[in-house]
Amino acid sequence: MSDKWDESVWDQEDEDEQEDLAPSHEQLFFLIDASPGMLQPCGLAGSEEFEGKSWLEAAIQVAASIMRQKVIASSGDKVAVMLYGTREKSAAYGGMESTWVLQELEEPGADGIQALEAFRLSKFESQIGSASPAAAGRALLSAFWLAKIIIGKAAKTSKQATRRILLFTRNQEPLKVYQKGLDFSSEWKQLKGHINSLRDAHVALELYPMVAPGEAFEVQPFWRAVLLELRGQSDADYEELDEGTQVARIQDLVTLVRSKAHRRRAVGSFRWQLGGGLEVAVKLFQMLQPQRPAAMLKVHGENNAEVKAVLTGWIDRYTGEIMDATGATQAQAAPAAEGEQAAEGQQAAEGQQAAEREQAADGTQGKAAAAAAAAAPVQPPELRRYYPKPERNKVCRYPKVYVTPEEVRQIKGAGEGGMTLLGFKPLSCLKQHHQVRNCSFLYPDERSLPGSATAFIALHTAMGPDTMAVCRLAANRAREPRLVALLPQDEAVNEDGWQVQPPGFNVVYLPFSDDIRAPETDAGFAGPARHAASEEQVAAAEALVLGMKLGEDFHPALIQNPVLQRHYTVLEAKAAGDEPPPVEEAVEQDQTLPYWGENEEEVEALAAAFHEACGLGSDASPAKATKRKAEAPPVDEDALAALDIEGRAAKGTLGKCTNDQLKSWLRAKGLKLTGNKAELVARVQLHLGVAA
Repeated sequence: MSDKWDESVWDQEDEDEQEDLAPSHEQLFFLIDASPGMLQPCGLAGSEEFEGKSWLEAAIQVAASIMRQKVIASSGDKVAVMLYGTREKSAAYGGMESTWVLQELEEPGADGIQALEAFRLSKFESQIGSASPAAAGRALLSAFWLAKIIIGKAAKTSKQATRRILLFTRNQEPLKVYQKGLDFSSEWKQLKGHINSLRDAHVALELYPMVAPGEAFEVQPFWRAVLLELRGQSDADYEELDEGTQVARIQDLVTLVRSKAHRRRAVGSFRWQLGGGLEVAVKLFQMLQPQRPAAMLKVHGENNAEVKAVLTGWIDRYTGEIMDATGATQAQAAPAAEGEQAAEGQQAAEGQQAAEREQAADGTQGKAAAAAAAAAPVQPPELRRYYPKPERNKVCRYPKVYVTPEEVRQIKGAGEGGMTLLGFKPLSCLKQHHQVRNCSFLYPDERSLPGSATAFIALHTAMGPDTMAVCRLAANRAREPRLVALLPQDEAVNEDGWQVQPPGFNVVYLPFSDDIRAPETDAGFAGPARHAASEEQVAAAEALVLGMKLGEDFHPALIQNPVLQRHYTVLEAKAAGDEPPPVEEAVEQDQTLPYWGENEEEVEALAAAFHEACGLGSDASPAKATKRKAEAPPVDEDALAALDIEGRAAKGTLGKCTNDQLKSWLRAKGLKLTGNKAELVARVQLHLGVAA
């Protein structure tokens, strides 16, 4: 099986959890080397986030960024941040030599994030310090020992969690694997024992060499041996080790670590029936999910304890009383309970008399029993619902059809779950408007059924890029069946050899005939007559389209949701005890608003020409819709003068200014604040009349 089809890239659950596909919590352990080599400037040219920082500060900033993302996307996950190779030791977890715990294993919170963001190299050197380079081996032993202790304690309370160690270092060989010849050193034997304990706990290790682009980092002999030992492989099996998933480079550290910090979890596992009794085990992954703010919780006004509903039930719409399973209110059920014991004797006597009369009846026993059953009061075993549900202020056209919850489950039942291949069609038959929801991704599940990957790869290769497979999909019996189209997707790698697009099938959900609407055939929608555009109008539209083309750097996946970002910005500020930033600042940073820069006047002219050619509305040119500007905050002249933007512009050193400094100067001059750093610098130079 090819490395590009390595299932470990997608299957992030423990091997023992084959049946449980519910997303489990994750525990991240940041092990950051604090030796003297990590105190050097990182030297990542062109990286604004790491500008002027050391390697140690860059690694801690990445940890803080991941914790901030976990608060938003994975509230149940836990994170621990530990330094090793330190001169001093922290008191946490018994005080291990040469280790310092910055963040204990817990759910990320405002205090922990603020503590990491406030980390400064000067404070570290004065209060904690780095150990001697000669003690690097002992420091690494203490780090793995500490990780083993923390993971052992965590495993007792959360057995289903997945655990990973993210190790940041510049030291290529902190200790010797071999002492003399092929004899293992004593330090390696101790480290090997810790690694074996981590392997038994199903802990994964990912190595992040803190080296600049172009700088070499030798993974072997030491780190290669560590990775192999943690995976339980021998040196002869090294070719099967996918270093790309365990050793990461530093070109884009934050983006790279964020992509690995959010695990891909399967949302379904089932068999794909190919016909003739042939089936393949596959897993379904959700690649795109709308991100929404978490639901608001209710808390007690005095102690802020979460208030939860402890009583649920059916309410009588007329009296507001709580009803039981039979539909009776508590007031109705109380007398019945009191008289239940007294009525037992009477019911027994009546039952005996009825039995005697039935036996004495000649040829009328069946009719008498049926009449008695019809006359007896019906006690519904549970509340019922009915279809169709009438709309408000409208009379239902059909009589009410009452159903019980069990009947509802039978109605929704769609037969067997899984996916069945119906056949193949040209990809040209699939139109863009056929996609009724977000696509999913299909990948083979080799663990569940050996040989599935081979059949999957063969079918994927044979289909080619111009063919799609049409299938019936029902992930389980509770899901209604859907028609889906499977589109082959080939592997894609970047210039550094990193996989940016995995191979597999994109699952496109197709509409049924019941879902298709054709409003263009309705005369009330399209109008009684169709109007043809003149050549002049088409030419004006073409000019507008060409003039408003977005650049190659524009992509929706790179634009943040302004409402969501504002929501979490306010929450973070309140959690930290700070004042939330003004709304005007959020509007300025809203990347969904149109911004054409120097081409704004040209775009307006093209829009006006198109408006005139089509004769939209009145003959008068439309008034330009201007956004109401908020009142500018007072300008601190002293702080503005201290920035010396004019002097830096004359020297050509504006690139050393931060975005906040440039925006402060632009805000004082009443200029726009949108765009990246290069655009901000260009706007300052244009205003000052300085050549770029």
